[in-house]
Amino acid sequence: MGRLPLGMLALAALGPGVFASRGIAAQEADAAPELRIDRWLVSDPIALDSIDDSGEAKLLSGSGEFGVLPRRGEDLAGVRWTLLRTDSPQPLRLDSLDEYIVEPTAGEAFATARDSIRPPYATFAHAYVRAPEDRNVVLQWQTESCSLMDLRLNGSRVYGTVGVSGHGPGGWAQSLSAEIRLAAGWNTLLARVQVPEPGDNAPADCGSIDVRIGAASEGTLEGIRVQGSRPPGQVRTGPEPWVVMSRYSFPIPTWQSNRVTMNVPVVLTAYGRSVLDSVRVRIRGPDTDLRTTLRDLHVGQPDTLKLRFPFDQLAALAKPGSIRVETRWKDQKIEERLTVPSAKLEDPLTHFLKLEGWVPGGPDALVDGTAELMRKVPNESGMSVRGEWTVPSELSGRSLMLQTVMAPADYRINGEAAPDGAAPSIILCENCTAGSSIEIAAVSTAAWTDFPLVSVQ
Repeated sequence: MGRLPLGMLALAALGPGVFASRGIAAQEADAAPELRIDRWLVSDPIALDSIDDSGEAKLLSGSGEFGVLPRRGEDLAGVRWTLLRTDSPQPLRLDSLDEYIVEPTAGEAFATARDSIRPPYATFAHAYVRAPEDRNVVLQWQTESCSLMDLRLNGSRVYGTVGVSGHGPGGWAQSLSAEIRLAAGWNTLLARVQVPEPGDNAPADCGSIDVRIGAASEGTLEGIRVQGSRPPGQVRTGPEPWVVMSRYSFPIPTWQSNRVTMNVPVVLTAYGRSVLDSVRVRIRGPDTDLRTTLRDLHVGQPDTLKLRFPFDQLAALAKPGSIRVETRWKDQKIEERLTVPSAKLEDPLTHFLKLEGWVPGGPDALVDGTAELMRKVPNESGMSVRGEWTVPSELSGRSLMLQTVMAPADYRINGEAAPDGAAPSIILCENCTAGSSIEIAAVSTAAWTDFPLVSVQ
């Protein structure tokens, strides 16, 4: 799956759902705080011919995957789809899906297909979600550490905030949460679960399907309905153009030149039937007024704007509704107040500092400050980068360590080769003095996934 911002998510256990009079075909949530999707059309397992570098299966690519609109028992996209349902609050497990098969006659065929294939393989699960009108809801999904899972709403990938729980080899779970926009009428939800080859850290019962719908801020789940079987006349749909704002903002301490600031990401995600070509954004906070225009917002793909606040304005950021976000497009205007969680502001220097100000590492890189800042990390070995930072008062008396796990390189600190220059942690200074300079130079020994960070002790 793609890279996603880190956060924590708690998934509450659910009680029995309220079922519609149509029997097993649909489930409705009127006053329930969450609705667990307990019925799916599930494909037979599909062998993986190859796996790309990100670990995602190359299956049903392009219009094939986007066009999946299965019916019970039909052969679609080269596989058979079987209706499954569970009354248990536990997720559907890939190693025992035949327990949930609604039609006994389909059980033997499904079990035969499952037993004829060995990991790695992928399974697709599809559900129809009805909303009485265009409405924001929170989509939550969870999978085990030994599996990969992603979701597509109305054919578009859903990107979520990641949380991790549990511990031990193969014993932790990855959960994701995203505020989305449902369309009035029937929406399609396609989950893809990938199971790897068995290994020391991959349990034999690897894989599960656990997806829930929660109410968005100041919203409800009244009228939301989930159905496994394909509704008559269902076609691909989508809401009228809309922009969903992040409900949470996680400040990122950033060290640039001679000062530490707090960067607050504000995440905007467009939903609709096509690309939203122009959205005007105004974000106001303590002594901040940012205006910009976002172009070509693709459905479901987050776009992040960053507000930079001086370190001494943390108290102002902690006030409820301290950030006001206004978006305009065509004839629409929405405004929302965002609050930075106070827990993230109590001692932000206990978190990693992001270093900004890297430049290409040639001999004149720092002369007169004329070198262009690097926007992309080195993507191969042998690339030189460097930067210079001055210890601000906020870091005086602290010890600073350069964390290089994501940036393998041979490092030089203030012109001297770092002891064990490729170590994952390198001392920049101990009991650092305000006003002192630290110059870092590096020659990459492999492709980087990010620039190195600084931990404060």
